[in-house]
Amino acid sequence: ILEQPNSSIVQEAYLRLGDAYYFLKQYRNAASAYKKVLEIFPGSEQSDYVAFQIASTTYRAGNLTQAVEQLQLFPREFPRSPFCDDAQFAIGNMYFQERHFRNAIADFEKFLADFPTSLFFPRAIVGIGDSYYNLRQYEKAIQTYQRLLRELPDSKEVVDALRGISDCYALQDNEEEAKRIVEEFYKLNPQAKRSY
Repeated sequence: ILEQPNSSIVQEAYLRLGDAYYFLKQYRNAASAYKKVLEIFPGSEQSDYVAFQIASTTYRAGNLTQAVEQLQLFPREFPRSPFCDDAQFAIGNMYFQERHFRNAIADFEKFLADFPTSLFFPRAIVGIGDSYYNLRQYEKAIQTYQRLLRELPDSKEVVDALRGISDCYALQDNEEEAKRIVEEFYKLNPQAKRSY
């Protein structure tokens, strides 16, 4: 690193160092290594990954507000990055993890509108349903989970949606409706794996 500070090998070394610190949950050290990449190699092909990782380490280090701000800037700074959907999904997920369910709903909804073909799409629908569930808005949660059953009946998140529907009805003392919904789903979707 000292002998060839501008070498692509140095960039890779800082990236791997950042990833190693991240894996070890040493988030401040990880952020420092990632920031070196942006400092020494501005505009590199790895800049989008590095910026995303910096936001992730910021959140893991305990600063939700700053992490969200960094992720909100991401699509403007890296409009063609394959991490744009990751960034928007991460905002909703961070809010959910911190129990800011109304914010999680808003950001997951934005994600669904902006990234309808993302692999995270089913997970975002479940995130919205789970947020409504945690807000004790069971009817909205059920409607959201049912959206997943209608639109993406083959997704692996169907199990989470069925469990959410069942839990919502159980909390409303209506276990018969929970059973009926689950049975009806599998009757209409015999190809779905019956794991609930």
